[in-house]
Amino acid sequence: MSQIWQFFTNLFNTDGFPARWYCGSVWREEPEVGWLHILSDLATFGAYLAIPILLVVFLWRRRDFPFPKLVGLFALFIVSCGLVHLVEAIIFWQPIYRFSGLLKLITAVVSCATVFALVPVIPRILKLPDLEKLNAQMEAEIAERKRAERNLRKHMKQLERSNQELDEFAYIASHDLRSPLQGVKNLASWIRDDNEGKLPEDSVRHIELMQQRILRMENLLDDLLQYSRIGRTNQEIQEVDTGKLIISIVDSLQCPTSMQIEIGSEMPVFNTMKVPLDLTLRNLVQNAIKHHDREDGHIRITSQDAGAFYEFTVQDDGPGIPAEFHERVFKMFETLRPRDTVEGSGMGLSIVKKTVEAINGQVKLESEVGQGTTFRILWPKVLVKEGME
Repeated sequence: MSQIWQFFTNLFNTDGFPARWYCGSVWREEPEVGWLHILSDLATFGAYLAIPILLVVFLWRRRDFPFPKLVGLFALFIVSCGLVHLVEAIIFWQPIYRFSGLLKLITAVVSCATVFALVPVIPRILKLPDLEKLNAQMEAEIAERKRAERNLRKHMKQLERSNQELDEFAYIASHDLRSPLQGVKNLASWIRDDNEGKLPEDSVRHIELMQQRILRMENLLDDLLQYSRIGRTNQEIQEVDTGKLIISIVDSLQCPTSMQIEIGSEMPVFNTMKVPLDLTLRNLVQNAIKHHDREDGHIRITSQDAGAFYEFTVQDDGPGIPAEFHERVFKMFETLRPRDTVEGSGMGLSIVKKTVEAINGQVKLESEVGQGTTFRILWPKVLVKEGME
């Protein structure tokens, strides 16, 4: 122990060790050889110092690198080697051979530790995909994604074309069917008028049923025409007082005198397209009146601020809608009650949904059997008329 203590005590003691310049006459006779060693050792030290710095920068920027400890060992090993070269250059003037030997021992230990750490890591490194395979895989994924995007755009265009053709068909069909239907309606009226008091009761009842069916068909054509026009017309944006709008809607509907309709006190006034908003609220209020199971029911129409939207709510205390039909009610020609018990085309809510979605709004339905129904409409404050032009 005393020898070890003495070694560290004299670690930088140069007594008994000549500087390398004085270790033989050749160093003095050919100094260029000495400077060759010195400059080479200093250059190597500089490079060995720069490499660990770059490795640390690499680890700092690539924290996902799977072998950070191994890179740290390499950095320590390279720094140790660089210090050995630095001391070799210093020894030409300061013969610190004891420190040089200790530094070489440390370098040897770090080098061996690096070797032992590298052995188990090599198989894991070999399992990593090489750069070419990664690039090829990435290129294949990018190509596949581009193909998928092209197919998606193609199908979107086809879908838009199909929707446009369907709307055009609905428009033409509803428009062209109106004339022959009016003819049938007139014929039924003429038959009834020409044979008033002559026809048996069954025939009179049949004519009345025919006229009811004709009226239902007219309503259906009106709704179908209205549905096909959504998104086909450029509506003017104007200031709309929604409170006055709802009052006019309620006044125009055939509402039982015993039914109570409550309109919220804080209804917004804002710039929007009046006709689509009127169409939406009218269908919702009409739907609440038509499908209520009591003539003394209560319907509440309110609005509140919802950030970028106004949320309009039409709430009733009617029979409610079973959960399994919440999606179905928005489909065309769908109704939950027999058509003979309620007049309607079954298109009111589908018109609401298409109208609201055309201006990037949302329709929400909340309902339970026996607990009434609530429709919430999110109508944008600032209108982007993408679907309405």
